Amino acid sequence: MVEDHEHNLQPKIKWLKSINVHGSDLATALTRDPIVLEKTIHSLNENVELIKAAGVRSEWIGWVIRRCSKVLACNKEELQEHINFYTRLGIKDDNFGKMVYKFPACLARFSVEEMHSKVLYLKAFGLDDLALGKVIASKPQLIACSIEEDWKPLVKLFYFLGIDGYGLRKILTIQPSVFCLNIKDNIAPKVRFLRDVGVHEELIGDVLVKFPSFLSYSLDEKIRPCVMFLLEKAAVPVDKVGKVLSIQPDLLRCSISQKLDVIVRFFIFHGFKREQVGLMVTDFPMLLKYNLSSIKPKLSFALRVMKLPVEEVVKFPRIFSHSLESRIVPRYKILRKRGLNYNLRRMLACSDDEFMRSLDENGTNDVDTELEMEISVNADLSAETNIEISEQSDLESQFTARYIDDMPDLVMSGQLDVDTSEFRWDNAPNPGAYKVLNGENAVDAGVYEVFDGENLSDEYWHCEFFTDRVRK
Repeated sequence: MVEDHEHNLQPKIKWLKSINVHGSDLATALTRDPIVLEKTIHSLNENVELIKAAGVRSEWIGWVIRRCSKVLACNKEELQEHINFYTRLGIKDDNFGKMVYKFPACLARFSVEEMHSKVLYLKAFGLDDLALGKVIASKPQLIACSIEEDWKPLVKLFYFLGIDGYGLRKILTIQPSVFCLNIKDNIAPKVRFLRDVGVHEELIGDVLVKFPSFLSYSLDEKIRPCVMFLLEKAAVPVDKVGKVLSIQPDLLRCSISQKLDVIVRFFIFHGFKREQVGLMVTDFPMLLKYNLSSIKPKLSFALRVMKLPVEEVVKFPRIFSHSLESRIVPRYKILRKRGLNYNLRRMLACSDDEFMRSLDENGTNDVDTELEMEISVNADLSAETNIEISEQSDLESQFTARYIDDMPDLVMSGQLDVDTSEFRWDNAPNPGAYKVLNGENAVDAGVYEVFDGENLSDEYWHCEFFTDRVRK
């Protein structure tokens, strides 16, 4: 009898090794599902060929078997039924293969009836088969969750936080892993954290819907360091951090060293006090998400061309959300030509029709038709809600002399190169400033002459020496 057993075992071991199942995984595959020993090599091959035809790549077969040997234990008809279940949700070919690779257990460990009940529960959020199929394909571990123990308590918590059906659907679609998280260990501590930093109770649900990924971030490695940066380096007042996170919770996604710190240092380098940066971030948290290539030309235009004090920019940080080419420059040309002096808010925080009416009220009915047409043509381009946060166009990153042909004082002062129509910063306060203002990263070697890399103490950030260096 022992000889018969060994005679039956050796071919199976050899076959499993041929599909890259080795070592301890061999013993696991054979002991976890001993029915594999009773099946013929032919029937085992049929199962393998079936999942390969469905979209699982040949090089993934060994991994799938090592993680879920039940794929071999079930009969061909049962396996086909599981495949058909996913196919009806639109999960097929390469998407099916990737899903099985992520979570092999989804292919055979759960009954079709159990999976069907979970799909029906999730579809109640308002998703059709194809939309839900995309969700499951991206996070197949959903199939392993319990409706009663996992999802119902989670949905109850979300409803308590004011999240409606639309919000549930958005969270499930954007970050399906949230529905796999443990409430006690993962979700509840982060909800408490939002309360602790000052997010109003009625806004916590909105924060989670705006940025579902928040719940999947590590509290100690990602969330707390970012909030500490806002408080200490960006100088956001303690009682305003909750407001900042309520408005722009996806700031938590940004890299501190490569994004947030670069923006803060850029403004400080150009004469802004740290407290002023904090006021701007509090008023307009999106500021920390913009690229320097978008911020530089607008700040340069405001300080060098419009000759505005830093305080004026602090009062209206939304200047960085408006298009330089289609809104800021055309409106400034009109105001300068008419001898009017609007602050940034009055100049930019209005529609084109409202801006033209304000000119009429100031007795400037003779506004050039050409300029009026220019504003009208660019109206759609300058809508604040449509501003791109990514890399801006070349026209935005370097404004030319055609926008300021009525400003000869720039040429006389040497700030404008008449040959290239580009601004020059030969008198910059630091050799690195020229690089900063002309498209290079703000944390290059030149800027490090002031900022000294990552070795700055909190005292140095606030010391008089540092402030004097920036203001010179």
